[in-house]
Amino acid sequence: MLKLAILGNGGFAKVHARNAIRAGAEVVALCGRNKEKLAAFNQEIGGGARVYLSGEFEKMLAAEKLDALIIALPPFARQDEFVTAARQGINIFVEKPIAASLSEGQAMVKAAANSGIITMSGFHMRMSQPVKRVKGLIEDGTAGRPVLFQGAYSCNSLHNAWYIDKDRSGGQIFEQVIHLYDMNRFLLGEPKTVRALTNNICHNHLIDYTIEDVSGMIAQFTNGSLSSITANNCEIPGAWLSLFKIVYENLVAEFENESKVKITYTKDPDKLPEIIEDHEDVYQLEMNEFLDCIKNGRPATCDVNEGFKTLVYVDKVTRSAARNGEMMDLYL
Repeated sequence: MLKLAILGNGGFAKVHARNAIRAGAEVVALCGRNKEKLAAFNQEIGGGARVYLSGEFEKMLAAEKLDALIIALPPFARQDEFVTAARQGINIFVEKPIAASLSEGQAMVKAAANSGIITMSGFHMRMSQPVKRVKGLIEDGTAGRPVLFQGAYSCNSLHNAWYIDKDRSGGQIFEQVIHLYDMNRFLLGEPKTVRALTNNICHNHLIDYTIEDVSGMIAQFTNGSLSSITANNCEIPGAWLSLFKIVYENLVAEFENESKVKITYTKDPDKLPEIIEDHEDVYQLEMNEFLDCIKNGRPATCDVNEGFKTLVYVDKVTRSAARNGEMMDLYL
């Protein structure tokens, strides 16, 4: 049975812990800043884990014989735990974005490569059957050449204190819309240049709200295709929407979200549209894959290298917006 430690005690730390247990792993240690919250977390998952405070991270690594570490802290709250664990040969699952800066991300990629560990980045949308179906049509040539990706993310929520602080979250693009940017890369290719604009319209009366609440980006990809992604936090309260459509040479894939797609075969008018809807738990699927990769010694489909490439993408987008839409080149 694989032995895991969880770094963090928030909502996603609990999701990943439960999913790891369902997949047959044992959570033997929890690490975080709040002893009382960690104790409550421990009871929620059966009470069998040992609890360590954040300052005891290296003590935990020395005391526990870990097969894997799950990092579920926001990037601003992380130190060098990834690199420290990687150097000890511990396999690592890290939530998106993988780091708060490109320099941190580069150090993580280097540490993982040097140690040969299995890594996985938490881009759960890649796990859904509708997404995998379209990816398969790309890979077998059915889709033809990519033409255009259009994505739109929207919500209306004050979130929490760290999320609305630019210095801690990096902003809506960096923290939330990054999932659409990852889908953009996964289903279109690699971006070459980007331009972006952002603003704070609906929340500029709030002193502590320092992130953008509206954004727009256009990118050109190395294969010649184009992409546009917009996002806002001013739309329908309680509705978290993540829509995207991809136009290929031979078909159009329209996603209501990662769990439902309508595929229209534009070069074959006699072929009926294909609708795929699948509500499997994608968070469980990504944990299943991570643990299976460890057991079988194979790389994950979304490892830390993939996570870093998407980090570079959103970093360039936010840099372009900070420079009033200046075109930015991507060097991946």
